[in-house]
Amino acid sequence: MRRSIGSLAVLAVTSVVAACSTTTPARPSSGANTSLPVAATTSPLATLGLASGSPELFTTIPTTGGPPQALASGTVASPSGFEPALTFQLPAGWYGHGNTKGLAIGTDLNLAAERFDGPSVSIDVVDMPMDEAVARFRAVQGLAMTNPSNGTIDGRAATTFQATASSADPVVLEDALGIGVDIGPGSVEQTFVDLGSTTLLIRTGTLDPNRTDELASVLSSLRFDG
Repeated sequence: MRRSIGSLAVLAVTSVVAACSTTTPARPSSGANTSLPVAATTSPLATLGLASGSPELFTTIPTTGGPPQALASGTVASPSGFEPALTFQLPAGWYGHGNTKGLAIGTDLNLAAERFDGPSVSIDVVDMPMDEAVARFRAVQGLAMTNPSNGTIDGRAATTFQATASSADPVVLEDALGIGVDIGPGSVEQTFVDLGSTTLLIRTGTLDPNRTDELASVLSSLRFDG
Protein backbone atom coordinates (compact mmCIF):
# COMPACT_ATOMS: atom_id res chain seq x y z
CA MET A 1 0.00 0.00 0.00
CA ARG A 2 1.57 3.27 -1.09
CA ARG A 3 1.93 6.07 1.43
CA SER A 4 2.50 9.70 0.61
CA ILE A 5 4.60 11.67 3.08
CA GLY A 6 5.97 15.14 3.31
CA SER A 7 3.12 16.91 1.51
CA LEU A 8 2.00 18.85 4.60
CA ALA A 9 3.43 21.78 6.50
CA VAL A 10 6.85 20.94 7.93
CA LEU A 11 7.82 21.72 11.52
CA ALA A 12 11.12 21.19 13.33
CA VAL A 13 11.44 17.86 15.15
CA THR A 14 14.32 16.55 17.26
CA SER A 15 15.07 12.88 16.58
CA VAL A 16 17.53 10.30 17.88
CA VAL A 17 19.95 10.94 15.02
CA ALA A 18 19.31 14.49 13.79
CA ALA A 19 16.82 17.37 13.78
CA CYS A 20 14.04 16.60 11.34
CA SER A 21 10.52 17.42 10.25
CA THR A 22 7.67 15.70 8.42
CA THR A 23 4.30 14.05 8.95
CA THR A 24 3.59 10.34 9.10
CA PRO A 25 0.49 8.76 7.57
CA ALA A 26 -1.56 6.65 9.92
CA ARG A 27 -0.92 3.34 8.20
CA PRO A 28 2.01 1.04 7.51
CA SER A 29 3.14 0.74 3.90
CA SER A 30 3.67 -2.98 3.50
CA GLY A 31 1.76 -6.22 3.84
CA ALA A 32 -1.98 -6.45 4.53
CA ASN A 33 -4.41 -3.75 3.39
CA THR A 34 -4.60 -1.29 6.27
CA SER A 35 -6.04 1.75 4.48
CA LEU A 36 -8.19 4.19 6.45
CA PRO A 37 -11.52 5.67 5.32
CA VAL A 38 -11.19 8.59 2.93
CA ALA A 39 -13.52 10.57 5.17
CA ALA A 40 -14.61 9.93 8.75
CA THR A 41 -18.33 9.20 8.83
CA THR A 42 -18.49 8.82 12.62
CA SER A 43 -16.54 10.17 15.54
CA PRO A 44 -12.99 8.75 15.63
CA LEU A 45 -13.63 7.89 19.28
CA ALA A 46 -16.64 5.82 18.34
CA THR A 47 -14.80 4.22 15.42
CA LEU A 48 -11.98 3.15 17.72
CA GLY A 49 -14.33 1.84 20.40
CA LEU A 50 -13.32 4.46 22.96
CA ALA A 51 -16.78 5.87 23.61
CA SER A 52 -17.72 2.96 25.88
CA GLY A 53 -15.44 4.23 28.64
CA SER A 54 -13.50 0.95 28.81
CA PRO A 55 -11.32 0.74 25.69
CA GLU A 56 -8.90 -2.09 25.11
CA LEU A 57 -5.43 -0.62 25.33
CA PHE A 58 -2.93 -2.69 23.38
CA THR A 59 0.55 -3.45 24.73
CA THR A 60 1.47 -4.96 21.35
CA ILE A 61 0.85 -2.87 18.24
CA PRO A 62 -2.12 -4.64 16.63
CA THR A 63 -2.26 -6.03 13.11
CA THR A 64 -5.57 -4.70 11.84
CA GLY A 65 -7.23 -3.84 8.57
CA GLY A 66 -9.00 -0.90 10.17
CA PRO A 67 -7.79 2.33 11.74
CA PRO A 68 -4.98 2.49 14.30
CA GLN A 69 -6.00 1.32 17.77
CA ALA A 70 -5.42 2.84 21.21
CA LEU A 71 -2.12 1.78 22.78
CA ALA A 72 -1.32 1.44 26.46
CA SER A 73 1.10 3.80 28.14
CA GLY A 74 4.44 2.28 29.11
CA THR A 75 6.20 -0.49 27.19
CA VAL A 76 4.58 -1.30 23.84
CA ALA A 77 5.94 -3.95 21.46
CA SER A 78 6.03 -4.08 17.67
CA PRO A 79 3.37 -6.19 15.88
CA SER A 80 3.49 -9.97 16.18
CA GLY A 81 5.87 -11.34 13.55
CA PHE A 82 7.63 -8.02 12.94
CA GLU A 83 11.39 -8.60 12.63
CA PRO A 84 13.37 -7.34 14.38
CA ALA A 85 11.17 -7.17 17.46
CA LEU A 86 11.07 -3.62 18.85
CA THR A 87 9.76 -1.93 21.97
CA PHE A 88 8.85 1.69 22.69
CA GLN A 89 8.04 3.61 25.87
CA LEU A 90 4.83 5.50 25.10
CA PRO A 91 2.91 8.16 27.00
CA ALA A 92 -0.89 7.95 27.15
CA GLY A 93 -2.85 8.86 24.06
CA TRP A 94 -0.89 7.08 21.32
CA TYR A 95 -2.42 4.87 18.61
CA GLY A 96 -0.92 2.35 16.23
CA HIS A 97 -1.21 -0.59 13.91
CA GLY A 98 1.04 -2.54 11.60
CA ASN A 99 1.98 -5.86 10.08
CA THR A 100 5.10 -8.01 9.75
CA LYS A 101 6.82 -5.49 7.45
CA GLY A 102 5.77 -2.08 8.72
CA LEU A 103 4.18 -0.15 11.58
CA ALA A 104 2.83 3.32 12.30
CA ILE A 105 2.27 4.89 15.73
CA GLY A 106 1.23 8.40 16.68
CA THR A 107 -1.12 10.77 18.46
CA ASP A 108 -4.10 12.92 17.51
CA LEU A 109 -5.48 10.49 14.96
CA ASN A 110 -7.16 12.29 12.07
CA LEU A 111 -9.22 9.71 10.19
CA ALA A 112 -10.51 12.13 7.57
CA ALA A 113 -6.99 13.10 6.51
CA GLU A 114 -5.55 9.60 7.07
CA ARG A 115 -2.76 10.86 9.32
CA PHE A 116 -1.62 11.62 12.85
CA ASP A 117 -1.71 15.35 13.59
CA GLY A 118 0.51 14.94 16.66
CA PRO A 119 3.93 13.25 17.01
CA SER A 120 4.25 10.11 14.91
CA VAL A 121 6.71 7.41 13.90
CA SER A 122 6.54 4.97 11.01
CA ILE A 123 8.97 2.12 10.39
CA ASP A 124 9.38 -0.19 7.39
CA VAL A 125 11.64 -3.18 6.81
CA VAL A 126 13.76 -2.85 3.66
CA ASP A 127 14.91 -6.25 2.43
CA MET A 128 18.50 -5.35 1.58
CA PRO A 129 21.68 -4.36 3.48
CA MET A 130 21.93 -0.72 4.54
CA ASP A 131 24.76 0.19 2.16
CA GLU A 132 22.67 -0.98 -0.78
CA ALA A 133 19.51 0.70 0.53
CA VAL A 134 21.30 4.02 1.02
CA ALA A 135 22.93 3.82 -2.43
CA ARG A 136 19.58 3.08 -4.07
CA PHE A 137 17.92 5.91 -2.16
CA ARG A 138 20.59 8.40 -3.20
CA ALA A 139 20.12 7.36 -6.84
CA VAL A 140 16.35 8.00 -6.87
CA GLN A 141 15.52 10.62 -9.50
CA GLY A 142 13.48 13.66 -8.49
CA LEU A 143 14.74 13.99 -4.91
CA ALA A 144 16.72 16.85 -3.42
CA MET A 145 18.58 15.76 -0.30
CA THR A 146 21.21 16.89 2.17
CA ASN A 147 24.47 15.10 2.80
CA PRO A 148 23.82 12.25 5.25
CA SER A 149 24.52 12.44 8.97
CA ASN A 150 25.68 9.33 10.80
CA GLY A 151 24.81 8.14 14.29
CA THR A 152 23.41 5.16 16.17
CA ILE A 153 20.01 3.98 17.38
CA ASP A 154 20.22 1.57 20.31
CA GLY A 155 23.76 0.71 19.27
CA ARG A 156 22.93 0.12 15.59
CA ALA A 157 24.60 2.25 12.92
CA ALA A 158 22.17 4.76 11.39
CA THR A 159 22.33 7.19 8.48
CA THR A 160 19.89 10.10 8.18
CA PHE A 161 18.95 12.26 5.19
CA GLN A 162 16.73 15.28 4.85
CA ALA A 163 14.98 14.79 1.53
CA THR A 164 12.19 16.39 -0.47
CA ALA A 165 10.62 16.01 -3.89
CA SER A 166 12.14 18.45 -6.37
CA SER A 167 8.70 19.22 -7.84
CA ALA A 168 5.07 19.07 -6.80
CA ASP A 169 4.85 15.43 -7.89
CA PRO A 170 5.57 12.82 -5.18
CA VAL A 171 8.56 10.55 -5.71
CA VAL A 172 7.89 6.81 -5.39
CA LEU A 173 10.37 4.68 -3.43
CA GLU A 174 8.77 1.34 -4.26
CA ASP A 175 11.03 0.52 -7.21
CA ALA A 176 14.20 1.51 -5.36
CA LEU A 177 13.50 0.06 -1.90
CA GLY A 178 10.56 -2.29 -2.35
CA ILE A 179 8.30 -0.37 0.07
CA GLY A 180 5.16 1.56 -0.79
CA VAL A 181 6.26 5.01 0.33
CA ASP A 182 6.19 8.30 -1.58
CA ILE A 183 8.04 11.52 -0.74
CA GLY A 184 6.32 14.78 -1.61
CA PRO A 185 7.36 18.45 -1.37
CA GLY A 186 8.63 19.51 2.06
CA SER A 187 11.71 18.32 3.90
CA VAL A 188 11.40 14.73 5.12
CA GLU A 189 13.74 12.84 7.43
CA GLN A 190 14.72 9.36 6.30
CA THR A 191 16.78 7.33 8.78
CA PHE A 192 18.28 4.02 7.64
CA VAL A 193 19.27 1.62 10.44
CA ASP A 194 21.75 -1.20 9.79
CA LEU A 195 20.44 -4.69 10.67
CA GLY A 196 22.98 -6.66 8.66
CA SER A 197 21.12 -8.35 5.83
CA THR A 198 18.14 -5.98 6.13
CA THR A 199 17.54 -2.32 6.97
CA LEU A 200 14.94 -0.35 8.92
CA LEU A 201 13.67 2.88 7.39
CA ILE A 202 12.32 5.22 10.09
CA ARG A 203 10.33 8.39 9.41
CA THR A 204 9.11 10.83 12.06
CA GLY A 205 7.14 14.02 12.35
CA THR A 206 4.63 16.23 14.14
CA LEU A 207 2.30 19.04 13.15
CA ASP A 208 2.46 20.41 16.73
CA PRO A 209 5.71 22.32 17.40
CA ASN A 210 5.04 22.19 21.13
CA ARG A 211 5.36 18.39 21.24
CA THR A 212 8.76 17.79 19.70
CA ASP A 213 10.10 16.71 23.11
CA GLU A 214 7.43 13.99 23.29
CA LEU A 215 8.46 12.70 19.87
CA ALA A 216 12.15 12.77 20.79
CA SER A 217 11.39 10.83 23.99
CA VAL A 218 9.54 8.09 22.11
CA LEU A 219 12.30 7.82 19.52
CA SER A 220 15.04 7.61 22.14
CA SER A 221 13.09 4.83 23.90
CA LEU A 222 13.22 2.54 20.83
CA ARG A 223 14.94 -0.74 21.70
CA PHE A 224 15.73 -3.86 19.73
CA ASP A 225 14.22 -6.71 21.75
CA GLY A 226 16.77 -9.47 21.45
